[in-house]
Formats: sequence, structure tokens, C-alpha cells
Amino acid sequence: MKAKTRVKKSKTRDFSRFSSDRLNADLSNVDWSALFANESNDVNSIFSSFYNKFNKLENKHAPMKTISNRKAKQFSKPWITKGLRKSIRVKNELYVSGDRAKYKMYRNKICTLTRISKQQYYTKFFNDNLTNMKKTWEGINSILTRKSNNYKPIRSIQDPDDNNSISSNPNRIANILNKHFASVGPKLANKLPSVQRNYFDFLNRSNSPDTSFAFNLVTPSEVKLEIARIPNNKSHGLYSCPTQILKCSSNVISNTLAEILNLSISTGVYPNKLKMAKIIPIFKTDDDTDPSNYRPISLLSNFNRIFEKLIFKRMESFIAQHNMLSPSQYGFRKTLSTQHAILDIVSTIQTNMDKRLFSCGVFIDLKKAFDTVDHKILLHKLDHYGFRGVINKWFSSYLQGRTQTTQIDSYISARNDITCGVPQGSVLGPLLLLIYINDIQECSEKLKFFLFADDTNILYADKNLRSLELIVNQELCKLYDWLTANKLTLNIKKSNFVIFSPAQRKFTYRPKIMIFDNEQNKNVALECKDFIKYLGILIDSHLTWKHHIDHIAIKISRSIGLISKLRHFVPKHTLINIYRSLVAPYLTYGLIVWGQACKSYLDKLLKLQKRALRFIYFSDRNQHAIPLFSDAGILPLQCSYYELTANLMFDIRHRNAPRNIRDLFQDISNIHPYNTRSSASHNFYTQSSRLSIQLNSFSRIGTKIWNEMPLTLRNLSKHDFKRKIKRVLFNILSSEDSYLDIRNVIQKVKFS
Repeated sequence: MKAKTRVKKSKTRDFSRFSSDRLNADLSNVDWSALFANESNDVNSIFSSFYNKFNKLENKHAPMKTISNRKAKQFSKPWITKGLRKSIRVKNELYVSGDRAKYKMYRNKICTLTRISKQQYYTKFFNDNLTNMKKTWEGINSILTRKSNNYKPIRSIQDPDDNNSISSNPNRIANILNKHFASVGPKLANKLPSVQRNYFDFLNRSNSPDTSFAFNLVTPSEVKLEIARIPNNKSHGLYSCPTQILKCSSNVISNTLAEILNLSISTGVYPNKLKMAKIIPIFKTDDDTDPSNYRPISLLSNFNRIFEKLIFKRMESFIAQHNMLSPSQYGFRKTLSTQHAILDIVSTIQTNMDKRLFSCGVFIDLKKAFDTVDHKILLHKLDHYGFRGVINKWFSSYLQGRTQTTQIDSYISARNDITCGVPQGSVLGPLLLLIYINDIQECSEKLKFFLFADDTNILYADKNLRSLELIVNQELCKLYDWLTANKLTLNIKKSNFVIFSPAQRKFTYRPKIMIFDNEQNKNVALECKDFIKYLGILIDSHLTWKHHIDHIAIKISRSIGLISKLRHFVPKHTLINIYRSLVAPYLTYGLIVWGQACKSYLDKLLKLQKRALRFIYFSDRNQHAIPLFSDAGILPLQCSYYELTANLMFDIRHRNAPRNIRDLFQDISNIHPYNTRSSASHNFYTQSSRLSIQLNSFSRIGTKIWNEMPLTLRNLSKHDFKRKIKRVLFNILSSEDSYLDIRNVIQKVKFS
């Protein structure tokens, strides 16, 4: 859905006379092979010639046009169809004619048709964007005529080159922000002290493969597939073309694009035009005149996206084949998620509690990690991990010579060179960051690392708090050496720690955790917190989950308030879809971890679930809600907890879960050699638990769920397993008069 335009005039492509057949006919008449015959092996010239020829035909078949404010307003109300606009013109003519009776009748009819059209539009809109929360919020804000918080016009900015004086000139604002974004990485690197150890001292020689990465030539069919996968609403930067045109012309241009990429790799040169980024600054918070309070959103060419995707797939396969990345790194990796990272750290803390150990969790934040990656170090690490020879030369070309401009409304800044960092809006950027920080755990043999890209948590456990303090502080000095050697900067203000222990165990001593701060040039104490927000989950020092449940209860209450307003505009099935977009994600995200909270906390969320359903069905507040759950196809909280845990247990049994999560479980056949019914059924071993916090942990509840599950369920395929589990849970729900806790759900499924 297009947002309301904020300028008097804007430019867009005119597709009113566009024909994909005519475009492809013209593209087919171009002798693309001549590009390679005339330009030798100069990748830059070849790509420039390709783009110029393609862009010329693109402008011929879908020329740029300037649209007026009136037209832009029409686009902001897509439910006003051509037929309605024609009727509105007739209505206006009736008003001018003075025929009041006929005018009123016609006006009322148009109002009715507009209301129906608007309802149909939003019904389709919410159904199409069921899993897209951003789009869902756009639709809600549009219905309720609320302004979006995402857009904040930049009217003035501080100029660091002029004693932080305020500049209101739009062109100057664009240049100030662009210079700030381009220089933030080098400025942080220049503040670092001289290194005590070199970065290559931390690289694990055993993790360097003997075989080097070999690039398999790209085929035209691969290019076509990647073009087809580009989202239609994907924004793009300089030297791009509309996704619609790219997709309809893919049959003609795929051969040429494949040849260009293959030549790029073989010569070790990346096209300069694809290294230019357009930056859109987005305001974060606090002072809106401070350049550091804006987040740069990089828009790159969609041709660049195609090339990077094809390189990424080959790199990802090579990295997985040689098992290079740390098993504790969950960021930007296929089949791994934030929930796996949270489950890993919480399971470790619970095990430590059961062993009577205190756990110190240090949550560190890196300043501008993407922007401070040193190119020389990165290229050396790529070589270490097997990306040697011409592919290393290609990455050198890919990283160096990058430029960016910043756009404020219609004003575009001058270009600035990028001398360090990896492009954050790219496909390869996140993977290159993972490679860059992969050896962070080599700095300490005692600390345990949990990583999600640059979000880093460190854990150490000890029976004695003074001993814990001493060792953690010693090991953090080694971590600081690693950060300095790799030219990364710690954000002291956003780094803190938590001491995890059972609620019954009282502290006899408060540890003081220290780390060196570059800006103050001394060791500073990190702040000790009672709870911490890690990857969207509030983890408290006793793992009660009270803070997190209170937090999401507030979020859900707001969403339910919106549902109560929206129910008068959209039909029931659309409201259910809105529930799935605005309420369900808060309830299911991390539920495998915090679903083990006590019943009184979980009941708070169950009440909110029931309230939402009663609003959707216009039901009385005292009406029994179980029939509403069944009719809406929504599971109560504890049933959802069972469903999510059972699905993950299925992955664990079939070895499709992360290694650290699989290691939480042991097969009974590995515990003893006897041929018992449990070992023959491939059950997991039920480990002993001293504390209730461990008894209710994922490893214990998951074991019970799997072992008590009928074999007829366990032996299904993943697709059939998920469907059957959901069906069984709804059958149990419809036969009950009250809501079951997790242990009762386990028993009901066992005998289902």
C-alpha cells in the first residue's frame, strides 16, 4: 500500500502503455554478445554498456513522468477505482448543475460503493500481508488515519564542521549526514589504542581448510530464478530498474547477466556502478538535530542483489561443508534463529543453577560493527577460511572503491568514499561480518560465547562470587585485546551484566565487572542489571519471566485495543488475520523458553487472548471462550507451548536442529545397552533435576513431550506431523470445559 506523498510533485514510471512482449522484442533485437567481443575483459565497460542499452529500452517502454499532487492523492487511496473516479466527476457535475435531489441521491450511492470498495481493499490487503507486521501496521494506521512514526522530515541538522551550528538548508543537510555516515567507521578505528596482539594470533589454524573455494560458473537458469525471487515491493538504489521490468525481461537478459558475473569472478573485478549506495536516513530517537541519531538505510542496485545472491549461495555451501562457523553463532544462518540462541543460553543458565553455580552473563554491544570492519583484516580472514586466489582478489575489488550518497526528499548529497565496513543493506555484508567475528571465542578458553551476528553474550559460572568476579575480569581483558586487534569498539553505555541464580539463593557479595574504555582511557565498571533484553526477550536474574510477560502483556493490550476499533470496519476473518499479525507473534516468540513460567503469570496472557477473541466475535465478556478458540483456529497459550516444543523436538530427533540444542538431549540407547521398550522406541533419556527451574526447563519438558507422544505421531513426515499435532490439540480443546496446563496437555495427547 502506497503511503501519502509528501511532496507537491514526484516522478514515477508510466506503465499505462507498457507491453512486456514489445519490450522483450526490442531486447531480443540487441546483439548482447557484441558487449564481450568489443570490450575485451573490461567488466566495468561491459556492465556500463549493458546497463545503458537496457536502460534506454526501459525508458522507451516505461518512461519517467511527473505526477501532480492530485494524482499522488489518488494513489494514496487505491480503493478509489477508475469507475468510482468517473462517478465522482459525474457527481461534481450534478452539484454544479444545481439539481440537489439527484446530486444527493448520486452522492449517497457513491459513498456506499466507496465504503464497500474500501472494505474489500483492506480485506485483501490484510490477507496478502498476513505475515508482514510492517504492512499490517501500515494498513491499521491508514484505516485509523494515524500518522506513521517511521517518517520524520529532517528540517535541520547540526553541522560538525561549523561548531555544531544548526543548518536548515536541505542540500547541506544531505551532505552533513552523508559525511557522518561515511566517516563514523574510520573515526572509531582512529580512537583505538595500539594493539597488544595481532588479529592473526587469534585465528585457529585447525579451522583453516586445506582446499580452497572453487567458484562454479553461474548459469542463466540460476539468474532467472534469483530474478523471480526478488520481492515486487523491494526498494532499489542507483543503476537499477523496476522489479516488474526486470522479471518480465529475465528470459532475454539472463544469459548476459550470467556472463558478466562469470567474467567478474574470473578477472577479480566487481563493476564500480554496483558499488554505489543510496542512503535514506531514518530517525531513531532523542535529539533530531544530532546526525548520530539517524540510522542509514542503504539501497543498492537490484542487479547487485542478483550477483550477490549467487555468490552467497556458493560461499554458504563451502562454509557449511567445512563446518567453519562457530556452533554458537546463530545470526544470518540457514535454519537457525534468534529463538535457538535464546534457548541455548537459558538452558545453560538453568543447568548451572541446578549445579548450585552462579552464572555471570555479560551482554556486550559493539559500536557500528558493520561500519568498522577493516578491509585488510577481512581479506586475510577470507584467505584463512579458504577464499584464496582470484576470489580473494574479487572480494578486494568488491570492498574497495565503494561510494555512497544520501537523499533528503529530492536533494541528493555529493558522493563520499567508504574506506572501511561492509555494506549493511547487501546480501554478502552479514555473511562477511560473521566471518570477521568468527574467531572471537578464541580469545578465551573459560568464557562461553553466544552470538547472533554482532549481538554477543558471554557466560561464565562459578560457585564462588569472588572467584567468578576475578576470572571474568581477567578474561574480559583478553576479549578487549581481541576487539582492539580487530579494530572493533565496545559500546560501554550499552554493555552490562546479570548474575543469574535461583531466587532462594541470596548474594553474600556483589561482583564488580570491569572492562577498559577507550574514550575514558581506563577500566570502567559495567552496570549490573536485574534483567536484560536479549534478542527481544527480557531475561531476569532468577528466570521467573515476570518482566517479559508484563512487557508483552502491555504490547498485546494495545493491539487488542486496535482490534476493538477495527472490528467495525473489517469482517471477522480479517480480524482473525490481524490477531495473527499483531497478537500471536508476541505470544509465540520465545514461548519455548518463557512458556515454563508459573501459572499465575501465564494466566495473565490467557485472559488477554480471551479478551481479543470476544472483541472479534462481539461476545459478552462472561461468555465461555473455548468455543471461540476452536472457531477461530487459535490455540490457547499452553497448547501453543506444546505445539512449538513438539515441533522442535521433531527437528532434534531428526537432527535438523542446531548442534548445541541437540546436545541438550541423550538417547536412552547411549545410556545403557539393554534392549528396553524405551530404547526400541528411540526415547530420550530423562535427566535428573534438583530444582524445579530445571524440572520445567525445555530439556526436561521436551523429553517428556516426546517420550509420551504416540509412535503413530512420531513416525510421520514433518509436514504431516505439524498438521496432526495441531489437529490433536484442537480435538482436545473442544472436548474440555477448562484450560489445561502443559502436563495435562501431555497426558491428553498421550491417550489421543
